[in-house]
Amino acid sequence: MRIISEDNFFKLGLSEVLKIHEGGLKGITISLSADLKTIRLYKDISVYSNEIFFIRNCLTGFILSHKLSHGLTPLHHNLYKLIAEREKMYLTPREIDVMRALLKGDNILEISRTRGLSPKTISAQKNSALKKLKVSNLHMLHRDMSSFKNLFYGRSYGHSNVGF
Repeated sequence: MRIISEDNFFKLGLSEVLKIHEGGLKGITISLSADLKTIRLYKDISVYSNEIFFIRNCLTGFILSHKLSHGLTPLHHNLYKLIAEREKMYLTPREIDVMRALLKGDNILEISRTRGLSPKTISAQKNSALKKLKVSNLHMLHRDMSSFKNLFYGRSYGHSNVGF
């Protein structure tokens, strides 16, 4: 288990709280959203220099998103479910594909044409992914992923060139 946060007190506190789950959290990276309101768990995150690969890796490695305002007890219950039942809370392959295209700068109509699907279907997949990731829009997701990458590489890395 690896916790990525600039706040060392938060890292220490969270590692203590999650110590009982340590065995089931091997290979898990935990990050804090840019607004400090959501914890996200990722499995087997590797860091690539290419922004597109990093975003793809984050979307495919996503396991769980938890609002801190809901407290830590629900987080424990979610972790128990995840570890004990191996419940999958991942994004679906279609959601990942749609989110990658949207973060790359494509719009819903372009995506629907290239995939041969209705714009309503693409919009539903986008909304489903945003709900699972606990963000209200793509800009918030992009900001969270950029800050997550900055924590890996340090502040000198800068912001991404993807999307908006």
